[in-house]
Amino acid sequence: MLWRAQTQWIGGIGLIVLAVIFLPRLAVGGRQLIETEVAGPQLEKLAPHLRASTIRIVGVYVVLTVLVTIALIVLGQAGLAPGMDAFQAVAHAFTTVSAGGFSPNPRSIEPFGPWVQWLIAIAIVIAGTNLALSYRAIALRRPQSFRDDELRWYLVILAVACVVLVSELAISGTYGVLDATRQGVFQAASIMTGTGYATADFAQWPELALGTLFLLMFVGGCTGSPTGALKVMRIVLATRVVRREIRLTIHPDQIRLIRTGGRSLNDRVINGVVVFVLLYLALVVISGVLLLIDPGRPAGLNFEDSLSAAAASIGNVGPGFGIVGPMSSYAPFSDQAKIFLALLMVVGRLEIFPVLTLLTSAFWRD
Repeated sequence: MLWRAQTQWIGGIGLIVLAVIFLPRLAVGGRQLIETEVAGPQLEKLAPHLRASTIRIVGVYVVLTVLVTIALIVLGQAGLAPGMDAFQAVAHAFTTVSAGGFSPNPRSIEPFGPWVQWLIAIAIVIAGTNLALSYRAIALRRPQSFRDDELRWYLVILAVACVVLVSELAISGTYGVLDATRQGVFQAASIMTGTGYATADFAQWPELALGTLFLLMFVGGCTGSPTGALKVMRIVLATRVVRREIRLTIHPDQIRLIRTGGRSLNDRVINGVVVFVLLYLALVVISGVLLLIDPGRPAGLNFEDSLSAAAASIGNVGPGFGIVGPMSSYAPFSDQAKIFLALLMVVGRLEIFPVLTLLTSAFWRD
């Protein structure tokens, strides 16, 4: 269990980042990959060299892990978190900060009580932000770094999802107001960042809540975080592209630039974002269909469940809906389906373009 938690923590750092730190031979070609994995504020501005910059980001990651571990141990010692001993604290800190979400407990975070759930929810939200921003704002004493376009939209999307979930859970009578608030906020943060922790069997929640959680599977956190899925910046930029095209349809003679953080983006970046979003969505749909036509598919598997399984695998979320809900597992799938889902997890963890890049001979030759 500790090894599984540790591998999630290592994966959260990013295998590409580790490659740049420990394999100096990749320091030149590695920049192409790491800028895809850790897009956001210019990474090179944290330090003169790329390797030094990545070490600083990993330092933020380690410090956050230590703080979460200490906080969980304190809650356990204070009697506010039943069953939270040192092992559980370390394992859950590893899987929280890394957005891994595999708890040693079969009921996930549910048995540890509200205090732990609120603490982990806050830690999940922080881990989903750009770690480079945290370093620049705290270590370099530049609090204005938090005035980031992507960070603002990350919090807006999360806030809207929380309002929808809490309202639906309270109005439907699924929970009281306080429990609906805790459950809605926790699951919104957990699913959006791809952490995948659960405080309840949300597969049994009302349809609007399930639809909201399904959409959150595609969002992810900020670039430069250990989260998966599309990432907020790509969604924001893709939305702005759509808005620009609508306006150009009305006023074809106007010149409209796509901007973020006060900077205009060139067509190469914009095209890359649009292509990535389309590839990602297509991969989810195609994977869902392949799971559905598998001869060894589980009995009762429908398209909604297979689609959620594909989205949860590519986004590294973990739990989906129906037979792959938070209190269920992927055990009923055939061996070939499990291998396929495992490959989807790897592609989602490393992101599509770096994987495609590593598979081309031109990258290694250049």
